Amino acid sequence: MSLPVVFHAKAFTLVELLLVCALVMVIGSFTFPVGFSLYQSQILTEAQDGVVRALYRAQDFSRTGKHGSEFGVYITPGMYVLFQGSTYATRVESEDEVYVIPQIITVGGLQEVSFASFSGRPSQTGSISLALRTRETSVVVSPSGLIGE
Repeated sequence: MSLPVVFHAKAFTLVELLLVCALVMVIGSFTFPVGFSLYQSQILTEAQDGVVRALYRAQDFSRTGKHGSEFGVYITPGMYVLFQGSTYATRVESEDEVYVIPQIITVGGLQEVSFASFSGRPSQTGSISLALRTRETSVVVSPSGLIGE
């Protein structure tokens, strides 16, 4: 006489599934704020780097005498513009290079900086502040023409 064959089902129990779901939720609740904070920090850093690059380009164009003109950067919430001319109001509009700043970033401080031909000295000095919620950073334009973070 042969013994009956018993099959054991290989599956997850409801308790095991609930434990895994709870564990994923706990881990997610700790990592999401950190990840979101890093994302915001990255957005702010990218905006700051873009403004610094535009200022350097405007200064370089002025120093090299591109089109025999001065160049500058105009900063406003939502965008910054690298322009040809001594002021934003009297610029050559066809030469504008417009860059976007995310709307969630608050912009303050200097609004317009142009650089003198050949010397590269700025028309205005001070700092441009960029803020995103509790984070803030700035770009400093010194009287000698140095641009720093």
